[in-house]
Amino acid sequence: MSELYRDFIDRKTNDIINILDGVITPTATAELYRDFLNRKFNDVITALNGTITPPPAGVELYRDFLNRKFNDVIAGIGSYIPPVSFPTVSGSIVTFNSQYAGLPLKSCTSLISGYQEGSGTPSPSNPRTLHPFSSGTLTANSDAYTITFGQNIYSGSIDWLKGVVTASQLAIDLGSLTWTYDAEYSRFISSAIDNIRLRGTRRLGFNCEIYQVISDGRPLANVPDYSIYTGVTDNITYLYIHDSTFSGDVSALTTYLTGKYVALPLQNSITIPLGGIQPLTQEGQNNIWADTGNTTLQYIKIGGNT
Repeated sequence: MSELYRDFIDRKTNDIINILDGVITPTATAELYRDFLNRKFNDVITALNGTITPPPAGVELYRDFLNRKFNDVIAGIGSYIPPVSFPTVSGSIVTFNSQYAGLPLKSCTSLISGYQEGSGTPSPSNPRTLHPFSSGTLTANSDAYTITFGQNIYSGSIDWLKGVVTASQLAIDLGSLTWTYDAEYSRFISSAIDNIRLRGTRRLGFNCEIYQVISDGRPLANVPDYSIYTGVTDNITYLYIHDSTFSGDVSALTTYLTGKYVALPLQNSITIPLGGIQPLTQEGQNNIWADTGNTTLQYIKIGGNT
């Protein structure tokens, strides 16, 4: 069996499968099996003392072990069942230790957390740039996976394994809307906007780069210049802007607004299926993070020593 053991130590998987027609029969139970999982091959060989035996029905179990199909192995081995758990870890950079390279993650999600630069009340003289995300990149050790959203998302989440992006707030280019001028109230009115939350926490996530955001329903006589707010007419949502600089000139306003963003909360979240990815662990320390916000994941822990 010396050649077989040498192949085992050298991890010549195909040679082992071809030679063995069965399973490993542990005689030292828990500690031996833990050594096997920890790849302490010399200890395994010493403890087995020649008891790598080939019962006729065992080849599939052994192949499962070599392929790291641990659930199948655990179901097939009766002498020692190592505990399997799925610890949850979170953070801007998620760090954990794994004994094994090539294990899939149990779950992996990241926030989409847009942000706004600067401080104080936004105005044409104090612009505060919004930073939504049009894509997200998950870095898992030395591998990077990018998903493109197809629109600017200011707040939401990504399920990396399922490939599902959920948007709760969108960032809209103000110049992409069609504007008209309401001379009676000295304000500009946008074209209709669908799916905007206006009730309850109606201002949640309502951010603008260049105008002060004010509450709906304020008497128009009290609306300050350089302000923006939402309103509903016949169950249709619009944006309203007060900006005396343009004196009712819609064309000049639209040119000015192009490339300037407002972040609006959605009444109903938008779900975008984009196709999943499958990051794999590396042996030892793993570092996983997303460029869109904090990440939460579950990894597979086998035995009590991962």
